[in-house]
Amino acid sequence: MPSWSPDGAWVLIVAGEHYDCHPHVVRADGTGLKKLASRNGYRGVIDFLDVYDFHDGSSDLPVWAPDSKSVFYTARVEKNVELFRVALDGKPEQLTDTAAGSMHYHPQSSPDGKWVVYGSKRDSVRQLYVMRLRDKKEHRITDLKKGHAAMWASWQPRAAPSKQ
Repeated sequence: MPSWSPDGAWVLIVAGEHYDCHPHVVRADGTGLKKLASRNGYRGVIDFLDVYDFHDGSSDLPVWAPDSKSVFYTARVEKNVELFRVALDGKPEQLTDTAAGSMHYHPQSSPDGKWVVYGSKRDSVRQLYVMRLRDKKEHRITDLKKGHAAMWASWQPRAAPSKQ
């Protein structure tokens, strides 16, 4: 799953052994490979078997921040899978700290880099949350009942400027 940084200087990959992969970056010219963070035993796979009609899994992949200076990813913290941001210098920051048994997945940064939207399984239901990164204030944006799931969020493209 290689992914170019928005500035084109880096490529983000997951590397390691099968189901023990971690976020790494390498320069566009192929030099400077470095591991950014550990997923602490998290397989990086979302199993859908708890939701009707989802029979396979989905890779939970790290994603770039729009400024190309950090990466969002998920990792195990005790019995949870929490959301993190790691700078290219390798300093991780835990963004969520939730009740035992919670699982966060599929983060996506806003185009301006001020927010992140992600999925979270709390209380047995997969919902979407948005977090303001400045103060880590989050709020739920979906209200699904048990047996349903919110999985992938994306940001709406900015509107084209008016020609008036």
